Amino acid sequence: MYTPLEQAKEEAWKRWDNQDLRLRVLEYVEMPEVFCTAPKAVWYRSLVTPSFEGLLFAKTAKTIGLQPIFLEYVEDKFCVMNPDKIAMGKMTFYYGKGKRNGDRTTIEKVVDFNQCSGNRFDSITTSWGMDFVDFHHQLFSSKLKDSSRFDLASWCKVAGPQCQDSCRFPSEILF
Repeated sequence: MYTPLEQAKEEAWKRWDNQDLRLRVLEYVEMPEVFCTAPKAVWYRSLVTPSFEGLLFAKTAKTIGLQPIFLEYVEDKFCVMNPDKIAMGKMTFYYGKGKRNGDRTTIEKVVDFNQCSGNRFDSITTSWGMDFVDFHHQLFSSKLKDSSRFDLASWCKVAGPQCQDSCRFPSEILF
């Protein structure tokens, strides 16, 4: 379902300004501080890394005056059956346009899939020995300098078993 941007912005502020709704939400779950200052546009992936999709999300959020927040769960496990996770280990790097206006890209395998399959992201190292999470965060910081990341792992532990068992969110949501 598509909601026009202006309508999404209005709805975010309407919900934010509804004190009764905010109190009911806070009765149910302790919200991380990052969500307690103003409405946010939220993008979730298991591990935050730059992509054209993420860049477009950040630009769109800023267009409607919402701060983009990139949520991740770095204690998630690497699964070779998941195409999104495979893309974090076998990455396509974009280098601009070529002579005939085609995309110039290279594909680099940054992890050994056999070694990292089933392991948590925060325990994986790249093929050159760098922490896998740090590698993706450095890429993220280089492309999305004024955007914030938030790791749900610590919050899910505080929020309790109901959160730990289902710490899954739709890709794009508004808080």
